Amino acid sequence: MALEFFALATSIFGFAAIKLDIPLLNRIFNFFGACLAISLLLEPLRSYQHLTWLPILVLSVVILTVAINSLIKGILYKTICVPLLFLVFLIKGEQLQFGEYQLNTASFSFIIHVLAGFFIPHLTYLKARLLNKWWNLNVDSVHAMVWPYILGILFFAGFFHYSFAGLLAVIIGLFSFALSDDERTSRYLNSLIFLSASMGFFGMSFVNPTSIISSNIFLVSGLSVGAFGLIRLATSNGHKLSLIVLISLLIATLSLLIPLYLGGKNSAFGGQGAFVVALFILGLLTTRNDYLLQTKITTQFFALTAGIALFIFKIQQSNYLEQGLKANFDNTTANTLMSQEFQQTKSSPLDGIIGDYSIAKEGLVFNFELGPKEARTKGSFKEIIGSVHIDKDISKSTFDIQLPVDKLTTFESSRDDALMTEYFFLDKFPKITFKSTTVKSAQDGFIVSGMFSMLGITKAVNVSMKSVGFQIINGKKFPVLKGIGSLDRTHFGMESDPSIGNVVDFNFSLVLKVL
Repeated sequence: MALEFFALATSIFGFAAIKLDIPLLNRIFNFFGACLAISLLLEPLRSYQHLTWLPILVLSVVILTVAINSLIKGILYKTICVPLLFLVFLIKGEQLQFGEYQLNTASFSFIIHVLAGFFIPHLTYLKARLLNKWWNLNVDSVHAMVWPYILGILFFAGFFHYSFAGLLAVIIGLFSFALSDDERTSRYLNSLIFLSASMGFFGMSFVNPTSIISSNIFLVSGLSVGAFGLIRLATSNGHKLSLIVLISLLIATLSLLIPLYLGGKNSAFGGQGAFVVALFILGLLTTRNDYLLQTKITTQFFALTAGIALFIFKIQQSNYLEQGLKANFDNTTANTLMSQEFQQTKSSPLDGIIGDYSIAKEGLVFNFELGPKEARTKGSFKEIIGSVHIDKDISKSTFDIQLPVDKLTTFESSRDDALMTEYFFLDKFPKITFKSTTVKSAQDGFIVSGMFSMLGITKAVNVSMKSVGFQIINGKKFPVLKGIGSLDRTHFGMESDPSIGNVVDFNFSLVLKVL
């Protein structure tokens, strides 16, 4: 509901701000526009990585930054006070995971990246003043040149260090920088809004990251530049809410939304990938320090487009899930029949099974499958070795699991023999291991994040688990845990082969035996 609220509020205050041109309305409008963009950025993390505290803390930082900007006048005092707000991330840390990259939001590394996003853009002011003093260059021109350069450095550094987790931290700092001063807001907010929204919609999209740039890139580039031109036309009308402004906004919005909607039916139109690229291109175009582009009309265009696009994304979501696809920021469960069965299984509280356990051979189930939907290859492990500690504090629970490779079967002996020699190299790598690093509660069960090692390569993997009660064996009750997950075997050195599938989905049922 927060997204819909921010989209509606931005649109309403946008029209009011354009019509009345009252400073307070302008500030409220900018605030809601920033909240909408940041909420779009955080939505896939909330939905697919089960983060609850991070959205609250980030929006708190935004609200308090705007408050500091309103109450404190001196730039120096603002520069001192705003970074202190980042300490709120220490209140509750949550684990961000993108592939093999993991970053806790309460960690030193996360806060350092946020601080970098806030402090490094100050170099634009220093450089502008120096160049103006030495060579008498126009300050606005210097800002226009330096701002895209600063963004590029920060985005690269954040992504290089911690993938999208580092990028998220940098963007939080950049928004704090832009919102801490009215002049910065007018110069930089629009570009940040488009760029952060493109990342959020990318996280919600079901387009493969490696193919997103090919989502009819020529079509969408033309449409984005066309929309950009229409915004310039609208802003050239003295920033008044007139018929030509409304028509320009409508055409610009439809030029991006129609390919998004039609792309869900025919990939030739681009679809979600094209829309993400369009927002990114608009973000790059609005990094220009052109006053015509740093207006309320630009943000209003964003609010209208993002609000309707969010509705279209949600309509398309069910269709993509039915095809067994996963959203780009979904690192938790496999969207297959396995996942549906797992979701339908009722969970039990962990309070009654606190203790240390080994994994019993009796009742063990560990199945996996991969390949095209119409021709899935299925297999299982006949034995698992490991220890499990269930703690009263779920975050202190641990899982240490070993999968003996020679206990793997696909129920066809000739294929199993080939797997042992040509894929798993049994003699050199006799076991697959998983060791948990973090355990956190989820809506129905808990998420175990850990390091999965296979063929000498270790990567981060998430597993969704739940307690499902007890199983009676020889008259005794044993706790049972069920789980589900997926991984890309090519990340562990295996060659890609679409005919047999790259993503391996697995589910399991572990019977726990008290140590």
